[in-house]
Amino acid sequence: MDDNLTINREESLVIIYDGECPFCRNFVRLQSLRKAGLFIDLVNARDTSALITDIASKHDLNDGMVVIFDDQEYYGKAALQLLARLSNPSGLLGQIARYFAMKEGATSLIYPVMKFGRNLTINLMGKSKI
Repeated sequence: MDDNLTINREESLVIIYDGECPFCRNFVRLQSLRKAGLFIDLVNARDTSALITDIASKHDLNDGMVVIFDDQEYYGKAALQLLARLSNPSGLLGQIARYFAMKEGATSLIYPVMKFGRNLTINLMGKSKI
């Protein structure tokens, strides 16, 4: 994935994530994507729509979010890396998170831990899988 993405201010970004997961909600909120000039469409993967049906036929939404950008679908850790590249984080914590999310090796280690934490949290909250 290219580290130097050119962002057209007319482009849109669709993020399909688990709206019941507090980690997923907070992660999406923490991204400074609107500051980068993108139009953001947040879609709860638990909603019923033609888009969700289509995406769920290709990707297991319990194992990762999907980001649609520039007519391409990014899933799981690729979605995380894309969001990191597109974001414009403020503050030291945001910049550190972006740095590690952009590194392939770090993402390969971090993403399974994030999935485990999400699945454990959903289970403890008594929520069903998507």
